[in-house]
Amino acid sequence: AKSLTVAQHRFMSMEKAHKPPLPALCTSANIPKTGKTNTGWLIGSDGTKRPYTTTPSGLDIICGRSTREAECHIGNRWFRSLICLYKEAYQLEGAKAVQKTILVSSLLAEIEHRNGRFVERRILCPDGTTKPFGKLGELEEGEQVVFAPIQCKEMITEKVRKALRRRK
Repeated sequence: AKSLTVAQHRFMSMEKAHKPPLPALCTSANIPKTGKTNTGWLIGSDGTKRPYTTTPSGLDIICGRSTREAECHIGNRWFRSLICLYKEAYQLEGAKAVQKTILVSSLLAEIEHRNGRFVERRILCPDGTTKPFGKLGELEEGEQVVFAPIQCKEMITEKVRKALRRRK
């Protein structure tokens, strides 16, 4: 066994003392509430209703362009920690497609079990319609940014597979 220097020992003990709890242990009970949240319904062109919120919950995984908000959001950090847990098994050289599908399904089941969801930013117009989110500076008067759940399961599955394939 390799012995550690005093500095290494001290660094390791400081690191343990200041480590935040793993995001994978998130539950809806211990997620801090941030500001006032307005909720409502987005009505699609086909008449279907989708809920929206003005601020994402701690278990929401924000999809779309990578921004500081999305990178630092607790739901996205939790998602990245889950990806780290599953990535090695997914990237094994001998892993078959069936095994990879099972891994993706179990990861999605864990997210669903904790009431997590994948959301996207949309712009809610004053007339109740929505449009894709561009840049924050492009908001017109009366418009607001909202977070709506992604309904397409295939899109969510592909996002998870892409994250698991990433080599970083």
